[in-house]
Amino acid sequence: MTGGRVEQRLDLAQIVLQQARQDARGRRGGGILPRRAWHRSGPASVQTALSELLAERGWTMPARHSLAAAWADIVGPEISAHLLVVDVDGGQLVVRADSKAWANQVRLLEPQLVARLNQHPGLEAVRCLRVLTPPGCPATDGTGS
Repeated sequence: MTGGRVEQRLDLAQIVLQQARQDARGRRGGGILPRRAWHRSGPASVQTALSELLAERGWTMPARHSLAAAWADIVGPEISAHLLVVDVDGGQLVVRADSKAWANQVRLLEPQLVARLNQHPGLEAVRCLRVLTPPGCPATDGTGS
């Protein structure tokens, strides 16, 4: 590469960088908090930050994400610690247990969990659960991974 081409590329890079900085300054007043304002209220959970962002932008979450956000409140902290929402499909809630023992326990609790889920407002109606076992764990009733 000749010296002239290198200088042209450096000039182009400087122009692009300058434009990006100007664009960033212009966006700063458009709803994005300056970096120093992020830490004023202390640390926040990802769920809280995401909820605030959604509210600020006027966005809504699909039913699966709404259910995942409310999961611990609906089923309780003990069950939610061992069960992950995978999907909601036509009234079937698909969850993955972190162990075969928890998968079996949740299958026994299915009627109570479905009743709790259907009492929660704003969620898609759930008819049944499909409980997946952890990867590498053989399923006993065909509902594993």
